[in-house]
Amino acid sequence: DLLKSAGLWKRDYQSGAEGYTLASVVLFGKDETIQSVLPHYKTDAILRVWNVDRYDDRDDIRCNLIEAYDRLMDFIRKHLPDKFHHEGTQRISLRDTIFHEIVNNLLVHREFANPFPAKIIIETDGVYTENWNKPHGTGTIDPSRFSPYPKNPVITKFFKEIGRVEELGSGIRNTYKYLRYYSTLKMPQFIEGDVFRTIIPLDESLLSVSGGVSGGVSGGVSGGVMNKLEKLINHRIDDGVSTGIIKPVSSKVRKQLISIVNYIRKKPGEKADIIAEELRIPPRTTERYLSIGRKLDVIVFKGSPKTGGYQLTKSFSRRLKR
Repeated sequence: DLLKSAGLWKRDYQSGAEGYTLASVVLFGKDETIQSVLPHYKTDAILRVWNVDRYDDRDDIRCNLIEAYDRLMDFIRKHLPDKFHHEGTQRISLRDTIFHEIVNNLLVHREFANPFPAKIIIETDGVYTENWNKPHGTGTIDPSRFSPYPKNPVITKFFKEIGRVEELGSGIRNTYKYLRYYSTLKMPQFIEGDVFRTIIPLDESLLSVSGGVSGGVSGGVSGGVMNKLEKLINHRIDDGVSTGIIKPVSSKVRKQLISIVNYIRKKPGEKADIIAEELRIPPRTTERYLSIGRKLDVIVFKGSPKTGGYQLTKSFSRRLKR
């Protein structure tokens, strides 16, 4: 009776057969049951900060939506810091409030029949989500004008009943409301189309270079080559400032320079425009950081302007391999 009232058990009036709906399978099903009904179903959680070719950490989620929500929120908490905010006398977690909405939208409003996997990707400049969608319009959603449209009303209703979702459309409004306290960059974007995309811009300071990104990434951000690369570059920056080779730089510039040098280490020979595009850094800013790297004798441009690209200098490579 509970399942019937929730729309999770229905009768086919043509055949007279009764049974669980697809919504009930993705909400409550065991992993093997879900895979037998929807073999393509999965949600990818990816951290891609240093290893931009693949990833630094990943959770391949193929469980039901109730468990998937918990795993996605755990992934967010693992890799993003929190900020606390007061509303009146109540103290709230900005990270959990924002990404509670983002994760719910990713899970609840996807088109499950399509094999396109849902994704949530954490990168240096933002968090990106994608899921296949039944579009009700196209383009970027304006929070002041949009009309919420239930993509999966049965699942949405159930998530509302268990307190995971408030009212329809609250996710977009709450994200706009709270993101300005969590990150001081651009506004979020919700882009409607066959693939529904969300972009949550982040201050780079939120992803600490040493350890803040992950205590659980093995051999990735902390320790090993990356730890040594970070120390060497910071040492050269300090020497460069003290000797007048470069002007004093902020911690943000240091982190950006480290990410660029690490990219060149893994992909020698790339041009500035490719580096800017891959790392999502403005081209002019990238050129400025590359200039600093050249002055510090960390990187060098080799070859002709048309076919050449950036590489680590021999001296820096030797120091890095010691």
